[in-house]
Amino acid sequence: MRNLFKVLLVLLVSSCLVGTTNAQTSNKESLKTGIAAFAQKKADYDNLKSGNKIFIQAQFSSSPKRSVLENLSQNGIELLSYTGDKTYWIAVDENISEENLANAGVESIMVPTTDAKLSPTLKSKEYPEWASNSQGTLDVAIQFHEGTSLSEIENLIHTYNITVIKKAAKNARLMEGQIAIEQIELLGQHPLVAHLDAVQEPDQLLNYENRSSHKVHALNSANGYNLKGSGVVIGIGDGGELGDHIDFGNRIINYASGTYSSFGAHGDHVAGIIGGGGTVNPRHAGMAPEATLITQKTSLISYYTPDYIEDHGMVLTNNSYGTSFDCGTNGVYNYTSSNLDAQSNDYPELLHVFAAGNSGG
Repeated sequence: MRNLFKVLLVLLVSSCLVGTTNAQTSNKESLKTGIAAFAQKKADYDNLKSGNKIFIQAQFSSSPKRSVLENLSQNGIELLSYTGDKTYWIAVDENISEENLANAGVESIMVPTTDAKLSPTLKSKEYPEWASNSQGTLDVAIQFHEGTSLSEIENLIHTYNITVIKKAAKNARLMEGQIAIEQIELLGQHPLVAHLDAVQEPDQLLNYENRSSHKVHALNSANGYNLKGSGVVIGIGDGGELGDHIDFGNRIINYASGTYSSFGAHGDHVAGIIGGGGTVNPRHAGMAPEATLITQKTSLISYYTPDYIEDHGMVLTNNSYGTSFDCGTNGVYNYTSSNLDAQSNDYPELLHVFAAGNSGG
């Protein structure tokens, strides 16, 4: 019995220590206080104030719905962004009262520490090579609270001696700049700053890697399957005629009359991805560098598919275009849908490929 009591005592103490540790970890991110204490001692939060607004986090009794946003505004509260667990970044009037907060459904106030605004990379001080500079500066991305003006950002740039890399857009929510490493935490303390991170790795061109990603080298290789598209006819529905490029050689069968000016060189790009020969630069070879390409304007490639199958043995089409977004007609099964289904039944060896779209299509 005595041994059992010792075990229980050890477990109780351990759980208390774990609870204390968790509380301390949480406190590193934010300090929680009641709305009464906050309203009575707003002078203690001058470091969170910009102009006549105090920037803090508030935990609500329930997530505010759109219908109550006007009520929040009437009580001197501006909702900025959601952080989780019914907690939001808010900007409150410097004269806000406990009654205002209670009327808006605020249960408690959270005062985030600087650590809460820093990304894990910045907190660890293990800065990535691409963001580091030899003169003791770091390239950082700075997110501002909604409503921050461009003039306020200019003041911050001057105050913290930031060299602008990418200036903030008109909505002033994000900018990239170079700042002295010792200034990062000081910048994080500014009320208008919502989050800081090291800039992400520079964007990379993906076209060079596509052949490797799709294991096309193994298909093309003479030691592999030796499949390069020779004898395969592919239809390209895009902007129309292609430019005169050595990479296409004499493998183009053109049915397009001119080119849609709005498409620019889009069709050339798409055709190159599919069947570019890599003559000028082998890195630019397409997926099927020996295929024959039929070019036509957008949906005319599918409209005349039966002719191109009969005349040229076309077995595949690529369709990189779309229609305007209209909730009344998008998704409707129309004559084009019926025609494509009929072709799929009539020509089982045929495959139409449609781009998913860059506009969320």
